[in-house]
Amino acid sequence: MTAAGKKAFKNWLASDPGPDHLRSPLILRLVHANALTARQRSGLIESAKKVYAEEQDAAKAASKSAEDPYAKAVAEFGVARARAVLKLLDSIPTS
Repeated sequence: MTAAGKKAFKNWLASDPGPDHLRSPLILRLVHANALTARQRSGLIESAKKVYAEEQDAAKAASKSAEDPYAKAVAEFGVARARAVLKLLDSIPTS
């Protein structure tokens, strides 16, 4: 990375990040899941559960192996996020 690139990166890191926004195609689909058939809802939810269970496992592994406290905190956030989505998916009726 060039000196100018390093300087621009450090400036970006130190700047105000602004608000976070949830952008999830899954959540958007769940908001409108009543427009799906029971079979489509079930497929969507089961597929998402598989994906988020895998994400949770990967985040747990990353948390256990992280030596850097910032990387560990981010990995633990990943575990919590995946757990929250799985809880959401468990609360949605498929029929």
